[in-house]
Amino acid sequence: MVRVRLTSILAQIRRYMTAKSLKMDALEQSYHALFEDTIREPVMYQILQGFISFSAQLLSTSKELSPIGRTLEEKARELIESNYWDPTWNLTACADQLKVHKSTLSRKFSKESAVSFRDALLNVRIREAKRLLSETDIPLTEVSRLTGFTYPTYFSAKFKKSTGFTPFEYRQS
Repeated sequence: MVRVRLTSILAQIRRYMTAKSLKMDALEQSYHALFEDTIREPVMYQILQGFISFSAQLLSTSKELSPIGRTLEEKARELIESNYWDPTWNLTACADQLKVHKSTLSRKFSKESAVSFRDALLNVRIREAKRLLSETDIPLTEVSRLTGFTYPTYFSAKFKKSTGFTPFEYRQS
């Protein structure tokens, strides 16, 4: 159970890394090493030491970034990456965080990104579900929950529509 919770924390760290565009090779390697240790390392103390070390590396890297000059679409994408796991988070919540009207956000986001807000959110959820299905043995219901879907059947339907495979088939391939 502790390992499942730690992988949930790693998923949140991954969202932070993606939202802040922190996908540098060294950081990616450290992340994957921590993920593997979390799944396989028998001593919990060593896993937690790895979390502390990686968190320090991540924070020192992210201090160098500046949010100045970003477009509304970039800000919305950052929020999508940070909140996709929450099934109640949607266009309205994003607009509230950005302090704009939801119709303004919807219109500008679609215009700047050539995809609707809803589709962008769904694409991030499906991308993260693919990653979890490929990298972990977490049960499908847990993958569904971790990627912001309230109902596993809805998750399976959206996943199949997007990829052509059920989550189970995708994991087996």
